[in-house]
Amino acid sequence: MGMRTDCRHYSRRSSASGEVAESCELGVAPDAPLRCPEDCPHFEARRLSTLGFDRGDLGASPAAAPDTDGVDALFAELRDVVDDVAGDVVAAEAERRKADAVRARRKARKRIR
Repeated sequence: MGMRTDCRHYSRRSSASGEVAESCELGVAPDAPLRCPEDCPHFEARRLSTLGFDRGDLGASPAAAPDTDGVDALFAELRDVVDDVAGDVVAAEAERRKADAVRARRKARKRIR
């Protein structure tokens, strides 16, 4: 077993020159950085509340990109729907403003009389 990176006591430091040092903070991994003892009695799973830094997986390959087939077509369809609705909303707003202007003129005429 290699160093258990999911242990609460695992520590990894890197220097400015790029040198990496892995260790057990309790000092119970005599073969560090190569491996932790089998069935280590001091192993504690790392909790989310104890994490203070972003950690990456050591040597893990990056996640595969999601399949994007059909996404462009879906966005084009959604854009058409939004354009249709936007046209209706703009027309309704123009009608509302026109009606408000007519009401305002009528009120102004009544005040003058």
